[in-house]
Amino acid sequence: MDGGETDWTPEAVLLRLEGACGTDAAASAHLFLSGDVPADEVAQRVRRAVAEVAPEDSQAVALGPVSKLARSVGIRAPVRVLRSLMSRDEFVSILPGDLDDMLIRPVDKRPA
Repeated sequence: MDGGETDWTPEAVLLRLEGACGTDAAASAHLFLSGDVPADEVAQRVRRAVAEVAPEDSQAVALGPVSKLARSVGIRAPVRVLRSLMSRDEFVSILPGDLDDMLIRPVDKRPA
């Protein structure tokens, strides 16, 4: 991409995570699921998908905070597991876990 813009496509994010951690080391990320996944089932769907794509690694995967509104979940897992998850239809995007300004936070500003 030109203009110094960062490429946030899933493949580019996975390549950055692999470059930083390797394929077998755990990396932190935020996974975003399809709007077809009910908000109350986000964590369940991720756990089930991990068990299906990498049953031998399920103990090495840790889920973090779940955002029902964004249909996202924080995850720490080997990059090869993240890549396998992103190959499934219910996962639509991934961002690195070290982004601290990814989520909108309320700011206490009162009108003048």
